[in-house]
Amino acid sequence: MSKAGIPVPNQKGIHQEVQDFFLNWIQSLLTTNYYDPSHPEGRRALNKIFHGFQRAIREGSNKYISFTLLTGGDRPDVIIDGLEGGPYSLREVLPTGMGDLYLPKFSAYMDRRKLASISLLPWLTWEELGRFFEVMNGKLTGSVEEQNEYIKNEFEKRDVRNVRLIFKEDFVGAMRKLSYRVNLALTKLVQDFRLIMAVQDQNPLEIEKVKPNLYSEALKGLINQTQLYEALINIDLVDKAIGPNKHIHPSQEVIEYLDDRRVIPLLEFMMQRLDVFENPPAGTDLEILDFEKHMVWQLLPRLARRFIRDMASKQIDLVEILLVKQIIHIGDLPENMRETFVKRMLVVYLEQDPEGFFQFLEGARLTSFLREADYFLKLLTTTDRHLLAFYVIQFLVWTADNGDTDEDRQLARAGLISLNDEGVIENLLRWFEGAKKEEREPAVELLMMAGNAGLRLLIEFLKRSNDRWLRKFLIDCLATQGQVVVDYLVRQMENEKLEWFQLRNFLDILGQVADMSQGPRIEKFLHHEDPRVRMEAAHAYHLIMGGLALPELARLLRDPDDNVRYQAIKEFEAAPESDDAFDLFIERVLRDKENRETNRVLIGAIRCLVTKRHIMKVDVEDVLIAALERKVNSLAGISLGGGQAHDVKVRASAAEALGQLRSQRALPALLNLQKEKNEELTKSAQVAIRNIQNASTAGR
Repeated sequence: MSKAGIPVPNQKGIHQEVQDFFLNWIQSLLTTNYYDPSHPEGRRALNKIFHGFQRAIREGSNKYISFTLLTGGDRPDVIIDGLEGGPYSLREVLPTGMGDLYLPKFSAYMDRRKLASISLLPWLTWEELGRFFEVMNGKLTGSVEEQNEYIKNEFEKRDVRNVRLIFKEDFVGAMRKLSYRVNLALTKLVQDFRLIMAVQDQNPLEIEKVKPNLYSEALKGLINQTQLYEALINIDLVDKAIGPNKHIHPSQEVIEYLDDRRVIPLLEFMMQRLDVFENPPAGTDLEILDFEKHMVWQLLPRLARRFIRDMASKQIDLVEILLVKQIIHIGDLPENMRETFVKRMLVVYLEQDPEGFFQFLEGARLTSFLREADYFLKLLTTTDRHLLAFYVIQFLVWTADNGDTDEDRQLARAGLISLNDEGVIENLLRWFEGAKKEEREPAVELLMMAGNAGLRLLIEFLKRSNDRWLRKFLIDCLATQGQVVVDYLVRQMENEKLEWFQLRNFLDILGQVADMSQGPRIEKFLHHEDPRVRMEAAHAYHLIMGGLALPELARLLRDPDDNVRYQAIKEFEAAPESDDAFDLFIERVLRDKENRETNRVLIGAIRCLVTKRHIMKVDVEDVLIAALERKVNSLAGISLGGGQAHDVKVRASAAEALGQLRSQRALPALLNLQKEKNEELTKSAQVAIRNIQNASTAGR
């Protein structure tokens, strides 16, 4: 008090009358008899405490004033709840200088009595307060446990219901070895519910009105996420302690009444525990962990739905995580958020579990996704999620044919039109050209499973790619698709103006498929203006038509391009049959010294003579000997057919061929050849002579 008698607050802004109440209250419990109503000063002292309590209730939360003993730190403390701005340490609410004196005494008193908490409820009357002191300051005998049991019995007899004592032996979690603060919070909640059920006479409206305060006051003493989490996964103890009640269900309700500020941190903490459940540390008690996991999966969906309802719009990333982990589903979101998250989640979900793509769509909103299909394809291809794009393509193709509604089927077909988008094609092709084989293979597999749309995309890659190895890979893959790809390629070859290399690649595929019905269409490319196309057409035509192709191949022996002529010879060499025109061509080009054929063709002809010697009608040895003796005479010793160097290569090849045939008839010509002043000819002749002589010796 000031000299003028005006109450002054201390440093916490607590009124002096309230400070005096706390001091008098403590003294009343530490000192026996003086506060007994029968004591000469007892009535006055009781009045002072009661009026101080009422002042504290008016200036505080109007719920209760509680004293809670905390142990386990550097030194015990008593926490005061119920005042504005609290909770406070007892030291902070006592008049200046009194805290250091009375806090140790009062904490020792509570510890000695095994008291965890004392609460004064707002309905406390003067008479009831007097009866409380009569019991507490009466003569108590026996052990502490016996004294506490006596106090509880006397409270019931004397109708002391608005002073609540929580003894440590009353803790509800004794069997689960809960931490002190958690045990106290759950026990406090049990006693609150028991009291409110009695006071409110089971009036459901009154019970609903006080529930938020009861949960809040019980849990606010839990100072971190670990303690709050421990309390919630053991909330079933409260249900068991209060027994069946149609108006109170703590396990189902506690999340609903949780302070908003605690929802997100607790949600994140619980999701971290999910990782522990998946990979428990060594030495973990699996039975306890299973119980924890069971409780978390009861609470977590409720906590997530509370978060979605009240605060999701400001925490988009957390919503996404909840969806990915399947804690909530698209249907749990407010209507105005679903469209956004269908888009976001399809990308995220595909990355996490592409094979679950269809199931996710069923759980989301399929029609909403289909409306955005072109957006997805462009998004996926511009953000390097290419394999996911192929899944989307596959799904669109399937839905276009098999969707449940006409709208879905039409939307899927519309989405596939985006495959014609230049940006989509170029992005996918760029990825294909840089991807490794193990990445390309599943991508091609997906596209081939996507039917015509996928094949069209692969063919588009083949048409545009500058990567030789990718083109070869695509050709081999497309060739496995048989008639489907043949029909598409033939249509393109007939209706579009294609570059020579595109035609060549298409012909390669058609040759591998070998559909004889396409022979007439391929035949016309044997006369294409570009010799590179004619070469590929020769090979494809032979693969498709077999022996029936030989007459057309024979005509190519007169082609103006030596590469085409050489390709025709290679095709004849691979054929099990021969042809009169081919035989005549071989004989003519090798016998005629004035023939101007290139060395590739001549050497190819020599190789064919050896390979097909058993079925050709010409005298193979005679033709080779003629080629062996072939010399080109012209001014300066150089012929129009390529010169002496060219002639040497052909004669050396003929010598090697005669050596392979072990031709005795060729020995004179070979002996003459080895005398010529040319190292390559001499060496070839010597090898051939040795082969023939060795064969002759072996024969004898």
